[in-house]
Amino acid sequence: MEEGKAGAPALNKLGTLFSVSIIASQCILCESSLGDNPHGLTIRRTLNKKTKHFLNRLSKVSFKLSMDNSFRKPRRREYLTGEEVERLLAASKSSSRNPVRDYCMLLLMFRHGLRVSELCSIKLPDINLETREFHVNRLKGCNGGPHELYNGECPALRAWLAERAKMDPPESCDALFISERRKPLSRVTVWLLINQVAQAAGLEHLEIHPHMLRHTFATLMLEGGCDIYSLSKMMGHSSIQTTTIYLAASVEHLRGQISKHPMS
Repeated sequence: MEEGKAGAPALNKLGTLFSVSIIASQCILCESSLGDNPHGLTIRRTLNKKTKHFLNRLSKVSFKLSMDNSFRKPRRREYLTGEEVERLLAASKSSSRNPVRDYCMLLLMFRHGLRVSELCSIKLPDINLETREFHVNRLKGCNGGPHELYNGECPALRAWLAERAKMDPPESCDALFISERRKPLSRVTVWLLINQVAQAAGLEHLEIHPHMLRHTFATLMLEGGCDIYSLSKMMGHSSIQTTTIYLAASVEHLRGQISKHPMS
């Protein structure tokens, strides 16, 4: 009975979508059959208005239908474990056409909580291997700033910069990460690459997307003992309230750690 109630809104939307599409189709067919009717101009104007109305309604229903949670397969969680991250990074070294670049990209996204647009916007001048830091240009109203490079990031960047130089990109292209066409990578390309690597790592059931690596960065930092204030600064949040959403995910880790209490 409960399943019927839950599915009712979705079925109603499907019925509305079907009805509206049928009516709109009839209006178009009717208009095309007018031929040289002397009153055709007036009828066409009326039909055009009705057709536009129905098509507008159709687009709204389609959008609401696509946003309906009943048609979505819920993800198990929005972050990866440390072991899953290692599998993803390992797979990037062997499952793509440009393993040096893709490994470097995933490493930076995970280690610094980068959004996919922030990754794509990294420029060559933002990287300074001598001082072991790079400048993160945060988006969505967040605060950017320098981030330290550590634990293998400099070697990964040097390896990619060497490969990038072999591709001989035009001087006008100063994007750090470029495609085989020697152009800056797009958000869509990064999304597809991550899906490909996730499948190779056997993690396709998690439906990994680029922003999931940012969630992973925050969650594992908290689980490792990082305080919420420092994490907020590293993620570029202008308000610490934004960072507190990651505390909920960290609670699962804490529940598993309570068994280590000496009095338990």
